[in-house]
Amino acid sequence: MCIGETKPTAGDVKRADALRFTERDAQLFMEGSHSRLFEKLGAHICVGRDVSNGSGPTPGCFFSLWAPGASAVYVVGCFNNWESVHEMELVSPACGIWSLFVAGVGTGALYKYRIVCKNGEVLEKSDPMAFEGEAIRDEGRMFPPASRVTDLSKHTWQDSKRRQMKSREDREDRRSKPMAVYEVHLGSFLRRRTEATPSPTEIACITGACSMKSDDPREHDVSRRASGRRRDTPVEATGVMDTTNPYVLGSIGVGICPVADRGRPERTGTWLSYEELGREIGCYAKAMGFTAVELLPIMEHPFYGSWGYQVTGFFAPTSRYGRVADLMAMIETLHSLDMDVYLDWVPAHFSLDEHGLIKFCGEAQYEYINPMRGMHPDWGTAIFNYSLPQVQSFLLSSARFWLDVYHVDGLRVDAVASMLYYSYSRPHGEWIGNEDGSEENWDAVRFFQKLNSMVHNECPACITIAEESSGWPQVTGRVNDPGAMQQPGDEGGSGNSRGMSSGSSFHALDKHKALGFDFKWDLGWMNDTLQYFSKDPIHRSFPDSHSLVTQKFTNGDWSGLIFPLSHDEVVHGKHSLLGRMPGRGLEDRLSHWRTLLAYQYGCPGKKLLFMGQEFAQWQEWQHEQELCWYLPRDVPLWSTAQRWTRALNQLYRTNRALHDCDSQAGFQWIDKESVEHSMLAFIRWSRSKKDAILAVYNFTPVARDQYQMMLPFPVGTRCVVLACSDAQVFGGEGSSPISGCPEATVGSIGLENFEQPTFFTVPLDETEKGIGNTINGMSSNYSSLHLHVPGATAAFLKLCI
Repeated sequence: MCIGETKPTAGDVKRADALRFTERDAQLFMEGSHSRLFEKLGAHICVGRDVSNGSGPTPGCFFSLWAPGASAVYVVGCFNNWESVHEMELVSPACGIWSLFVAGVGTGALYKYRIVCKNGEVLEKSDPMAFEGEAIRDEGRMFPPASRVTDLSKHTWQDSKRRQMKSREDREDRRSKPMAVYEVHLGSFLRRRTEATPSPTEIACITGACSMKSDDPREHDVSRRASGRRRDTPVEATGVMDTTNPYVLGSIGVGICPVADRGRPERTGTWLSYEELGREIGCYAKAMGFTAVELLPIMEHPFYGSWGYQVTGFFAPTSRYGRVADLMAMIETLHSLDMDVYLDWVPAHFSLDEHGLIKFCGEAQYEYINPMRGMHPDWGTAIFNYSLPQVQSFLLSSARFWLDVYHVDGLRVDAVASMLYYSYSRPHGEWIGNEDGSEENWDAVRFFQKLNSMVHNECPACITIAEESSGWPQVTGRVNDPGAMQQPGDEGGSGNSRGMSSGSSFHALDKHKALGFDFKWDLGWMNDTLQYFSKDPIHRSFPDSHSLVTQKFTNGDWSGLIFPLSHDEVVHGKHSLLGRMPGRGLEDRLSHWRTLLAYQYGCPGKKLLFMGQEFAQWQEWQHEQELCWYLPRDVPLWSTAQRWTRALNQLYRTNRALHDCDSQAGFQWIDKESVEHSMLAFIRWSRSKKDAILAVYNFTPVARDQYQMMLPFPVGTRCVVLACSDAQVFGGEGSSPISGCPEATVGSIGLENFEQPTFFTVPLDETEKGIGNTINGMSSNYSSLHLHVPGATAAFLKLCI
């Protein structure tokens, strides 16, 4: 008996006969449309007949495997001393399905498949359909990890009402709701640590590193450097949750930090469990105002440094953070906080570890045979063969497994572009295209169409998100919709330069390029935005630079787009978001960082922010260390930066104009031509046209006095400043964005006890020449608004219409 194994009892509900591969299963499997293989393949605790002694119904485990290239398969494990005594039966020669019931095997038993290849070679493989793997603690271990028999039916979910409510939402309902996603890597969010707490000198080195004036010893004085202009501004601010929630904003020097962080040593140590991480991440993200958590891949992966993107177990959560029950408890905790949970899912490629999918029966089974199609030159991984219907069924089942069994709310599909093109990341002459020479992988297109149709029809409470970088024109177009070429959510303009060959001939499902995703990461927006904000402000005033933050919103529909500031851009020498910002000192860099986030939250589209960037972590992300929580905890300027992100999330969630109409009907340019001054202004409209918010940006450190804008509202319309990035509570100087205002009222973004600078309500002035016009269905005259806009500042003003 294995350590930790629980012997089955006759009371187990499943019977082995119900787990056998039927003719219907075989038909769906060979068509590439079987999405529930996890109910038939793998290892399942059940009651069956022990053929070795002819006894009646006996508790045990039913093993089933797809191995078409094997001449014999044995189940070996701790229950038979890893000896080849349990030979599987080829129950479906046409499909290559092998099965065997082994009496007495219980939950927790370790096992592998010993495969005798047709050439006589003997391989030991983990179960591709295993629900759990042996705990990975030492990546340099001599023996590859085994699979573990697991019963997934023990957890009783408490979120049925939530899923039923979400399943009744249609596509447009979801696109009209706020989506602010917190992207997390579980292994480096927070750790159980052993090192010493950083000293004031260490903190001073961090703050001093942000300054170009390091020759001045006063720049390394923590109390002076951290407090800056805010030293005499005491602020008490509490969180938006109830008083029992430990994630609250305390004094000016204490930001929101995980409970487990307070008073503990810093930075490195052992991983927390899924259950612990669920509590820490959930409460923190909730207090910060995010609506969802997206996890970097948690499927089993041998190499921790791959961040989860080189998978061996497509049905097993990584064992680094605990068992299956722990992950279910984590997701349950996040749902109880009304947080959606999205998983990064990787159907593009898989790990080359010998115990995994590679050459599963001694020859290519899951991957393409030819390495010019089957091996990825950049990542050192194997590429799935999407032309095989059995592989499509395997991947469809993996997607549905996480949605059905673990109740996740959506999948972000990684590396979509690498699947769509045979030529992806390959020089000319090193890839094999279609017969007509075209480079599109139409089998992958068909797979995406099947995937999204399956999710929308069978898992209506869930969404799919594409990470696609090539400009494929119909990522979020509806599948089998005659109007798919004009569907909401896709980019305008010419789209992809790699057009479909006119000679291509495929069945109706493939005759258009619509893939059917609900949302798409707009990587072009991220690259353009970070390129712009990395420039010295003097270089932002050139037309080519200014267009980086305007051309995206010249035309098009953005209702299916997510604007990410993701993990890819804060690692491998790219610096953190704060580290990318120009400026002579920390305050300068933080002011540009605040305008960057304000620009992201003002743009029409959904939001995603990678962990640590919400409090402007100076150090770029390192997966072997936890986040620098001591910055928002101990250094005032970082706690005020964190407060700005929280304010933006609240502003975004509570104002319909900022989230319920991410299309041209909800966006109107007011000023995109102030190239020389690097100024932007636009209005965000709600779908009903009853709410409007003016967003104003000054991307240079030079204040603009009497900045005049022509607004499409009648004279006398009033506007209220909701948030200004230069407010002292967010680490700014506290300059008012309004000049020459005759009356003052206090504006608020709804965050209790935030000490705002005095914000003003101002009437719009009559222009020198009234202009009659109809804008957004509203007949009005233009009026003028004069603002004082501090340097490197963003402001949001609510128009009282």
